[in-house]
Parts: sequence; C-alpha cells; structure tokens
Amino acid sequence: MNIKSIDKGDMFTTLREFPSQVTSACEIGKSIGFTANLNKFDRILIFGMGGSAIGGDLLRTYLSEGVDTNHIEIIINRDYSFPPHLAKNSLVIASSYSGNTEETLSSLRLALEHTNNIVCISSGGELERIAKENDLPIIKIPDGFQPRCAIGYSFFPLLYLILKSGVLSDSVVARIEGEIVSVIKKLEQLSGEYLGESSNQNFSLDIAKRLSGKVPVIYTSRSMETVGLRWRGQFQENSKCAAFGSVLPEMNHNEINSWQYSTNSNKNFIFILLEDANDHPQVTKRFAYLDGVLRKENRELINLKNESGTHLERMFSNIYLGDWASYYLALLCGYNPSAIDIILGLKAELSK
Repeated sequence: MNIKSIDKGDMFTTLREFPSQVTSACEIGKSIGFTANLNKFDRILIFGMGGSAIGGDLLRTYLSEGVDTNHIEIIINRDYSFPPHLAKNSLVIASSYSGNTEETLSSLRLALEHTNNIVCISSGGELERIAKENDLPIIKIPDGFQPRCAIGYSFFPLLYLILKSGVLSDSVVARIEGEIVSVIKKLEQLSGEYLGESSNQNFSLDIAKRLSGKVPVIYTSRSMETVGLRWRGQFQENSKCAAFGSVLPEMNHNEINSWQYSTNSNKNFIFILLEDANDHPQVTKRFAYLDGVLRKENRELINLKNESGTHLERMFSNIYLGDWASYYLALLCGYNPSAIDIILGLKAELSK
C-alpha cells in the first residue's frame, strides 16, 4: 500500500502522534487560570459543531457515567440559536477549532445578550476576536489540524476546566487526573500496535479490511454513545462511506424489528456491536439477543466488548481504534482521508 500517494494530508502522522496531542492538550488544561472569576454554575451549555462539538459530547458522556460527577448537567447546542432560559446558573462554552464556525458564532452572539459567564475555546479566527472584544476568557489551542483530527484539544482542556472550577471534590479531581495519565499510556501503547501493515498484528487494519465495500451500522449502549457517533463521523469524512448507528436500549423498541426481514434490507450492511463494562445488565442481555437476531439472518458482525481500564480509557481506546480503522479504510478505497470537498463546497456556498 503506497500510503504517501493517497494520504496527501499526512493524516498518518497526526494519528501516530495523537498521544502527544493529548499530552499537549492536558498541559493547556493545566494552565487554565481564570476559573476563580467564573460565576457558580450547575449546568454547562456547549456551542459547537462537528469535530468541536464531539469534545462536549465526550465530556457529557464521561461525567454522566460517574456517580460523583453526574450532578453536572451538560447540553450540546448544534444550531444557530441560544435558549435564553438556560442563561441562569449556566456556564456557556463556545467551541470552534477554526474560530469561524458560523453556527457557533451565531449562538455566541445571542448568548452575549443574556450572560457573560462564557468561555471560548479555539485556535483563533472570529471567535477569538469576539472573545477579546467582550473580555471573555479563551482557551487557545494550536492551529494546523483539521477539526476532527484535534479531538484531544476539543476535550481535555474542557475536562480540566471542570476539574479546576471547584464543582468537584478534591478526591474526585485526583481520581480523574490519575485516569488521564492512564489514557495517555494506553494511547502510546496502541499507537505502536496500529502502525503495522499486516492485519494479523494490526486490529484497526483488520477492521478496515472487513469493512471494505460494506456499510457499517454501529450499535452502542449509552456509555459508548459518543464513541459510536465519532465512529460514524470518521467513516463518513475519512473513508467517504455511509455509516449509520443507534443506541441500546432504544433501538430494541423499533429498529431491531427491521433486521429480521433480510430480503428487504441491503446485504452490504456490516454490524459493529460496541459493548462496555458500564452497561446495565439488561442492556447486556439486549446485545446478546440482537447478536442472535443478526446471526440468524446471516449478517456480518464485529463484536467489540470493552471490559478493562477506566471508562475514560475505554472511550479513548475505542476512539483511537475507530480513527485508525477509518483511515485505513480510506486508503483501501484509494481515497485521501483528509479530503472533505463537499463540506468545503457547502461552506463556500453559504458564505456567498
């Protein structure tokens, strides 16, 4: 496989160095020094789209799974709007990697009419200008990445913002800081494993080969919901293939019924069942039943069960696996994984 002739944006290097990105993102988070000036909050409203919004999704999923962190309500706003009733007792975070995401800028301008309890995170652009103009604190992250390739920068500074805000106990903060160290060590280990060109040693490449010519349908529990969202987005942007998915138990109340009738469904679907150690026992039973339904209809399956490590470690291990699998699938199809021509064309049209 001639990687350089296809991977014109050198996404390979970005993926290989992702553990270093996470380390850098954590250093940025540790340097945050403005939290004492934030008004007390019990809710976080995050403006963001695409690769910038996914950091907020991960924060919401991660904190909601901890009995000592699930008291923080997090809402992700993917739109041009701002709900004024959420201004009270809310911390508003405007996240745009480029700083020029029009939906995020629109929401931010509306929010400024109701609150100044706002933090911005960006590499620059119009968002940084608005932040400086309104004396808003800004978390500055490095530029030079595609937003979807900067997930370390869109998540870990946000997590440190929470850790330094005083809304969590000292013991919980210490525990999470220890989990972050474990995440970096795990990613460093996986970085070496995902570089090999033999699918016998490289699990991410093995998944890519199994997905070639197929349409992935990714099912997760709530614990891995954001990971499933990330996988779909990466296959759609990097691999240029349609990808779908849903969450258990909800899909058991509707979508599962359609897979019994194999003659009425596309045979090119391949199903990825992404289970987690945090899953409710009834959800585990539901996964088993879904597995049986799909096998009975001779559907192609990839079963991924995550049992070891902390929830944060399992989330980022799976994100890294999906990023590499989508990358290798792009190469197998002969597509430059960095190219997003239709998305850029849409942005150009909207700017007219």
